[in-house]
Amino acid sequence: MLQKTSARYPRYGAYVSRPIKTHPIFRTAGLDFVPHRADQDSPAARTIPALGHLALWRFRADWHSVSRDEANSWLSGSERKRARHYPNSALAKRHLVGRAMLRCILSRMLRCRPDAIMLTDGTDGQPHLRCPDLRRTVCIHVAYAGVWIVIGLSATDLGIDAVMPVPSGPAMEKSVSKQLRTKTTTTPPDHLFPDVIDAPQQARCVSLSRLASIGGLGPEPVVATEYDAAQVIHTSIGQRYHILDLPMPGKITAAVALPQIVTRVDAFGWLKD
Repeated sequence: MLQKTSARYPRYGAYVSRPIKTHPIFRTAGLDFVPHRADQDSPAARTIPALGHLALWRFRADWHSVSRDEANSWLSGSERKRARHYPNSALAKRHLVGRAMLRCILSRMLRCRPDAIMLTDGTDGQPHLRCPDLRRTVCIHVAYAGVWIVIGLSATDLGIDAVMPVPSGPAMEKSVSKQLRTKTTTTPPDHLFPDVIDAPQQARCVSLSRLASIGGLGPEPVVATEYDAAQVIHTSIGQRYHILDLPMPGKITAAVALPQIVTRVDAFGWLKD
């Protein structure tokens, strides 16, 4: 049995006390960032995101987020096997909770039982939906930040990265370079993110690197505009990418990158219950 005392995460502060709407994403022109409770059963929670829309879920990596007994009947043998290879029980639990919650989210959208959801892992370790077969594409990305899990669903590929608070100086620089080497095989040009040691810049860089690693970043990318919580990147073949900074608890910074301009984000778990 996984014990709560086995968690090896560093301690971070609780929710920030200031109102969530102080984050610049709420004043980003052309974008509706709509926070919901994690368990809110709204139409957005039951609809596969269309082009221009993004659905996010944020929750803690514990069995309060989902029933452990029920989840055990949904999880596949390969997911349990992968969990056994994590170096400690906290990371194993985080993986299992994330996969169980992903099935809950998809089952609500697809109007089926969670155990009818079949997932396979891509070469980058990200889950891909295999069953039920859909006429509309749904792309998935799961990111971790200590005790937090963030799941993104979109009609196009997406990349999410969350950066934990770490000491400044050489140790942070080493951590950044290692993360970029292990998470991606291709990274964006240096001129896009010249100050990658800065945590927000690091989150943007790694989120876009995920698209680059799967061949989703066009040639000669440049930052066309930057405003509030958004960056828009153009390439020489007319592609446009949107990078959005996301509100997170405490000093965690996070960003999501997509090869489309996003006009609405439904963010579940960004309001307290």
